Amino acid sequence: MTAPECGLTIVGLGPGDADLRTVGVQRALDAADAIILRTRIHPGLDDLAHDPRVSDCDDLYQDADDFVQVYRVIAERVVSRAREGGRVVYGVPGHPRFAEQTVPLVEAAARESGVPLQVLDSVS
Repeated sequence: MTAPECGLTIVGLGPGDADLRTVGVQRALDAADAIILRTRIHPGLDDLAHDPRVSDCDDLYQDADDFVQVYRVIAERVVSRAREGGRVVYGVPGHPRFAEQTVPLVEAAARESGVPLQVLDSVS
């Protein structure tokens, strides 16, 4: 699967070793105009640490009252950036469908906003 010309791709960053990312996930990261990490507090992100395309949502955890609020604001941030255009990748630890509460919120917000979306499976 190739990365779309614009829109949002949600990827799982795997179990904490960049060598375990799927080829599809790595291609999406390589082609991205912007990469938003749910958190940088995850092993295996050394190759992304100094990439100027990368931002994260770690600041949101300090400002919210609870995780439900944090996850909602993360979804808003990710989809807002995707509406600006270009190829946006939202990266989460592990697999995007297992124990990742932000992904369904991001998917719903993207659908509501008309943002093209794909989700790439990963090693968990």
